[in-house]
Amino acid sequence: MKKIFCFTLLAAMFAACTSVDTETQKKDVQQVLTRYFTALGAQNWDAVKENTTHDMQLVEDGLIWNNDSLINNISTFWSKYDIRYDLDILQTTIHKNSAWIVYKNHGNASYRTDNIHINWIETAYLIHKNGKWKISMIHSSIDDYSDKHYENADDLDVPALSVYDKHERAINLYYKNILANIAIAREQGLSIKKHATSVGRLYESCLGDQSGFDAFVSGIVLNFETFRFRYDYPLEIIENTGDRVLLKWKNNYEGWFDDGPYLGVTYQELTQWFEIFYNTIAEINNATVTYERIEGDWILVTMEKKNSF
Repeated sequence: MKKIFCFTLLAAMFAACTSVDTETQKKDVQQVLTRYFTALGAQNWDAVKENTTHDMQLVEDGLIWNNDSLINNISTFWSKYDIRYDLDILQTTIHKNSAWIVYKNHGNASYRTDNIHINWIETAYLIHKNGKWKISMIHSSIDDYSDKHYENADDLDVPALSVYDKHERAINLYYKNILANIAIAREQGLSIKKHATSVGRLYESCLGDQSGFDAFVSGIVLNFETFRFRYDYPLEIIENTGDRVLLKWKNNYEGWFDDGPYLGVTYQELTQWFEIFYNTIAEINNATVTYERIEGDWILVTMEKKNSF
């Protein structure tokens, strides 16, 4: 009996130690993940690499990043931004020298008046090597509740959409309405030029006192910023002489056309429509607008005042 009691006591002590050790390991891997995103936001690249394996991969929406490509992207396009990540840990699992964490990631990027907020749902995989936990892979996808589908009418309720979800949905509807109108106009025998010009002239009646080159440029910049997706790169005014303004804009809808025409309209036709539309409004304001494709999928928009003589 004494031997059985001692054995039972030792087993209980071992189980307790194992449980404590597992909980400690969970806290350790969570701290590694937190340190990684803190370093990423602070653009502390040494700390980013310190908390990852040399071959770490980030898989996000069809793209695969490693440390070098991720660092290069942030350094090139997001260096001006104050970036912060808030993590909500949903589950942490430890198995021998491996661990994985399921969590929600709330990203915030701000620069001057520009604020971008994105929610992700992610899984991080870590390995324990040489006495340290390091991130080996992260799989990430946009956490979007706006596409909820219902089995029947009894399940229907009003979705709790954030202002960001509403804005993004509105932008999608805006572009799709333009595409649908182009397709319908073509069925009626109208060319893209005729349709875009007609729509542009309709705006003449709503301009009122908001005319002239300065008002036109301000309106264009406001429109481009309003219809920019939250995960797009910010607009850049790279030149402003008073009579000529160069706006650098990241194309935010070209991906829709990866498989060919969208709603029966090609990407080139949509770009052509916008250029004619804005030029029609520019003509009313004694200005011109040109679109030029530059490096990557950036668009250079040039707005220029016409000579008054």
